[in-house]
Amino acid sequence: MRQLKVVFRENPDYDYKSVSPVSTEIIPVNFATERNQMLSHLYTMIINGHLTIPEKYEKLIVSLITAQSNEYSFDTFDKEQAS
Repeated sequence: MRQLKVVFRENPDYDYKSVSPVSTEIIPVNFATERNQMLSHLYTMIINGHLTIPEKYEKLIVSLITAQSNEYSFDTFDKEQAS
């Protein structure tokens, strides 16, 4: 995380407690607790055309197309089903 912030010329000692929802700062996110919201936002961004993935990343595109959540609420994500 620290290296990523340095590469993007951000303060590596940033206080994450003061992050704004409109901030463009890189912040760590715990996938174990935030996965539902992250998957929902990713799905919305792709469906609405806000995220475009270059065709050279074919494996990523196929993985995203074939990925399945076991429940509509995104409580679980079946990695085996997506491969």
